Amino acid sequence: MKTDVAIGQRYGLLSVVGPQFRENGRSRVPCRCDCGTEKTIYRWHLVSGQTKSCGCLSRKRTAERNKTHGKTATPEYKIWRGIIDRCFYPSQSRYERYGGRGITMCERWRRSFESFLEDMGERPSAQHSIDRKDPEGNYEPSNCRWATKEQQARSRCKTKSWGSGVVGVTKVRNGNWAVRIHVNGKAVWVGTFKDLDTAIAHRMQAEEELWGR
Repeated sequence: MKTDVAIGQRYGLLSVVGPQFRENGRSRVPCRCDCGTEKTIYRWHLVSGQTKSCGCLSRKRTAERNKTHGKTATPEYKIWRGIIDRCFYPSQSRYERYGGRGITMCERWRRSFESFLEDMGERPSAQHSIDRKDPEGNYEPSNCRWATKEQQARSRCKTKSWGSGVVGVTKVRNGNWAVRIHVNGKAVWVGTFKDLDTAIAHRMQAEEELWGR
């Protein structure tokens, strides 16, 4: 039997402020955090204790863990913070392109900025950004590097082979190249193209439009 969630009940720092409702097949509950932020929380995350705040509690703990490193103003810290936001916080504008489709950050990095910096080192230049070698993979030491846009374009999606050496580009029986991309856990059809270069170009365009890479 499901646990009733009533207006006024508290779960950690969250107070229920409205009736639960269903969205995309999942029950959600309007809540207000003690910090004043209002947001809807998945019902199961609420009653199981998985979610105890709007996200401020986790951010506070992270800030406390990292307040001594003196690097909160550095590009590396801002990049690390940005990854956490887009992987773990549905309220962030880029969440659907990352956490929303299952991309996460390894626990070692999420727990500690120092570990992230130890593994990645300082950003080589302002032209470098963090790049996932496998764009379907997570943010973790084995899958990340600092790379320029040119380097990323040359080696994008080369970690798996689907007949082309490029993720989402597959050769079909008639010799053409079929292109797909996954969005929110579902395969989206991009099209079929006669030559490989055109297929790869359309795959990269789809990544820009749907993932914001």
